[in-house]
Amino acid sequence: MEKRELLRELHAEQARLEAALAQLSATDLAVAGVWESWSVKDILAHLTVWDGRGTVWIRTAAQGEPPAIPLPGRTWQDLDALNAATYQENLPRPADAVLADYRQTFAALIAQLEALTAADWARAYRLHPGADPTSVAALAGWRLGHLRNHSQPIHTWVAQRRKAD
Repeated sequence: MEKRELLRELHAEQARLEAALAQLSATDLAVAGVWESWSVKDILAHLTVWDGRGTVWIRTAAQGEPPAIPLPGRTWQDLDALNAATYQENLPRPADAVLADYRQTFAALIAQLEALTAADWARAYRLHPGADPTSVAALAGWRLGHLRNHSQPIHTWVAQRRKAD
């Protein structure tokens, strides 16, 4: 995907999410069960943490180094524990603080992507010897997929709440 297209898609997905969030109160943001046991606040905290990691991966790959993305069966064996820790850390935080952190992280991701040159965008890296090379563009595209995957439960939940009202 071209940089301009990815940025357009990210902005569009973010606008859809913001429209859904605008329909929710701070109390609504903390209601469990939007996605499994998670609330909207929990999903936003998850996006914040992983997109923060994603910006590090993109920066590293744009510099020509392999990003420290765990390989299957190696360092992410505790992925569920990592997500559970994010969930636990988020519980006492106010919804508006989580939302502000999410927006700040998203803005940083957008700024980072906008600053990438064409050479950065096309730069290839290998996660490990023998792996097929992939590009910074592909890595950046993961952020869009992640946002879509985790905003969809929010959209569904908001639509169901509107129907119930």
